[in-house]
Amino acid sequence: MTDWLAKLQADGRGWNTWASEWPAQIRHLPRGLTVTPCVYAASKNAFTEFPAQAGGVAYGARSVRGEQIALRLSHAGSEIGLRYDRFDDAIRARWTTEELAEWGVGATVPCWYDPADPLDVVVRNGFGGAYLFALMPVPVFLFGLWQARQLLRR
Repeated sequence: MTDWLAKLQADGRGWNTWASEWPAQIRHLPRGLTVTPCVYAASKNAFTEFPAQAGGVAYGARSVRGEQIALRLSHAGSEIGLRYDRFDDAIRARWTTEELAEWGVGATVPCWYDPADPLDVVVRNGFGGAYLFALMPVPVFLFGLWQARQLLRR
């Protein structure tokens, strides 16, 4: 580790948005760790990592040393508030949904309901892509288990 990276680490200032072309991305320079928020909109079949040149990023309150970074991100008509707070050598990321494009106020939403109990309503019928996305780490986990089992057998 170079001297200036060691100084950032010692001062607890490693976390910041170091790349101007990725304003929502926060990076810990001494460790080389990067956190990149990304969003997928099924209504438009579009994905984004919020690059600065593509628009969709509005800058909020921010301190120069990265103790607090606030952004308002927009994608496919939805608005998301993102905030990073740094405490010594750790960060906390919080997001809030400001506006949903898919189901805004006054929008017509297809739903299925139980005629016996009209208050029992399903807005999404069947499995969505989020379930498939949630299963993505399973092969990695199973491979790790297999490797651990191989090590224990030796």
